[in-house]
Amino acid sequence: MVSPASDQELWSKVAAAVEGTLGGKTDFLAQIEAARRRIPPRPLVSRRIEPEIRVDNNLSERFTVVDVICGDRIGLLYALSRALGDLSCDIHFAKIATNQGLVTDVFYISEIGGGQVLDPEKRLNVCRLLKAVAEDYQVARR
Repeated sequence: MVSPASDQELWSKVAAAVEGTLGGKTDFLAQIEAARRRIPPRPLVSRRIEPEIRVDNNLSERFTVVDVICGDRIGLLYALSRALGDLSCDIHFAKIATNQGLVTDVFYISEIGGGQVLDPEKRLNVCRLLKAVAEDYQVARR
């Protein structure tokens, strides 16, 4: 059981980490890599997960809906979000789920300034980049 004092200490550390990252005083990518190094690279029981990326403009009138299904890893959500940002997409809403090492994330995105991603080449680039990010780690825990 966590005592109120240790709970307060934990949240103080979390707040300081967030402030440091947002203020540019903390190297967020270095923290993600440090966390990844602390976790064993291969779980005891595993299966290979072939990443699946779907991009759909028919599910919403306002947004392009992107489904990502792949094995989980530390920093995956950050990497996926960053990739969408690098492609000049705004994320308006995200549904994030992880079950037994399998990620099922859904992003509702638009072009910067609004509107679905209509350009077929850009939709293909979204698929390719997100798949490359997801393939970085394809082992999921059962």
